Amino acid sequence: MNTYSSKTTSLVAGGLLLAASLAVQAVPVACTNGGVNDTYSASANGAYADACHYYSASNIADPTAITNLTNSLWGGTDPFTYIGKDGEAGDIAGFDLQVSGSDSEFEYLYQLVVPAAWAGTTVDWVLGIKQSNNSYMSYLFEDVTLGIDGGFNNFWLNPQGKEVNDFSFAAGFIRVVDVPVPEPATLGLLGLGLLGLGFARRKTAAS
Repeated sequence: MNTYSSKTTSLVAGGLLLAASLAVQAVPVACTNGGVNDTYSASANGAYADACHYYSASNIADPTAITNLTNSLWGGTDPFTYIGKDGEAGDIAGFDLQVSGSDSEFEYLYQLVVPAAWAGTTVDWVLGIKQSNNSYMSYLFEDVTLGIDGGFNNFWLNPQGKEVNDFSFAAGFIRVVDVPVPEPATLGLLGLGLLGLGFARRKTAAS
């Protein structure tokens, strides 16, 4: 009887400990004005984010899900295109989002490497950072020139209540605003150059 009672007590106690451990999870920290995560928590080409937003969803690691979430918030009638995660290709060939070490302001630095044909294109840029559990932070940058260099911080609370600056993955999205074209002055100089070349050829042929 005592043996059975002891085993039962142990099983109940073990179950309670397991339930308690499952209940203790990391706590996301949302993007709030003046908070530890805000528009100053991410940069692109030397400028801070124009806006930020916090998501929570069970399928946050799925590219289709985060693309839909991005467009539901920032897309409107002109949707963003998913360019991939750090180390994972997206929907446009040749784009590569790389995350590296830190500087004096940001725990993580990133670089968006683009194909030569895209260099100089002006885009709206969204940087997505997976926080803890099913949480995700989205940063909007308007009128950014490709390629992009920047940094980010990503704070959340671990199960012990300690503030952590860490992330699971970074993802990127672009929406084209303006494609670079030669300036009129450049075209004028090119035209004058061609005219001069033609005149020189005629002069040489006449002599």
